[in-house]
Amino acid sequence: HSITYVGHDTFKDCTSLQAINVANGNSIYYSVDGVLFFKNSYMGTIELFKYPEGRVDRSYTVPDSVSVISHKALYHSYKLQEVKLSDSVQTIDYTAFQGCKNLESIDFGNGLQTIEGNSFMYCSKLKSLDIPETLSKLETSSFLFCESLESITVAEGNSRFFSDGVGLYE
Repeated sequence: HSITYVGHDTFKDCTSLQAINVANGNSIYYSVDGVLFFKNSYMGTIELFKYPEGRVDRSYTVPDSVSVISHKALYHSYKLQEVKLSDSVQTIDYTAFQGCKNLESIDFGNGLQTIEGNSFMYCSKLKSLDIPETLSKLETSSFLFCESLESITVAEGNSRFFSDGVGLYE
């Protein structure tokens, strides 16, 4: 329980890794069902830090305590087809879901404020987006190479974005 730093690339391309377990008593990192979380005391946030690339789950629901999906958190999680964010998630960091080539749907929840650049790059099976009312920042490169993306809807009440069903406008 003495580990105090794990880099974002520490488990990159570990395609057989199915679980990351942290010993009880670590004040910075913890794991739930093999998924690694980071207690960012500087920002006062809980971050989903790394979802192991080798997990075989087809769907994943982010726990309620999480407010940030970290850089490369679900990077190359090839098996995932659907993800549901809790309403507590406010930020999806850059490249968080990059290369999730079988991801077909994502439920952003009702608290998401920011989607950073390249977040969903190469999520080639992502079909539709439902932008929540709370989203106020979306980097233009967030959905690069999402060639199956067919529809985008924006929740009524979003003062920043609107959609005609296909395009997203600011």
